[in-house]
Amino acid sequence: MAYLIENRLNGSDFVSELMKTTNEIFTPYFGENLNFRATTSFQESKDTFFIELSMPGFSKKEVDLQVKDDILTLKAERKDRAGDSIKVSKSYRLPRESEQSELNASLDKGILFIEIPKTKKASSIPIEID
Repeated sequence: MAYLIENRLNGSDFVSELMKTTNEIFTPYFGENLNFRATTSFQESKDTFFIELSMPGFSKKEVDLQVKDDILTLKAERKDRAGDSIKVSKSYRLPRESEQSELNASLDKGILFIEIPKTKKASSIPIEID
């Protein structure tokens, strides 16, 4: 306990060092897949749906994104330093009020950004009440 308190007081990051040491020990046996998590975030604006996926270490050549029958499918595969395969496969049902043919995607700094415009029908129309 004194070691933990002393290191925090000296400004070193004990948890970070512990994770680094743990990774150094287990990566040769389990590969880098041990820490991989493809987290997903969904957001919506007035005229667009947004999906953000964490894809650390993937290049755009390793990511396949397709839409068929209102289903957005993501498949990605890459090799880690040990030569083991890291695979990601996710599918999302898209809202009916989305313009799937106008979907835009970009991969920047390990984050896959997907924008799906809403159809004109999906935009809210204010209705005056008499």
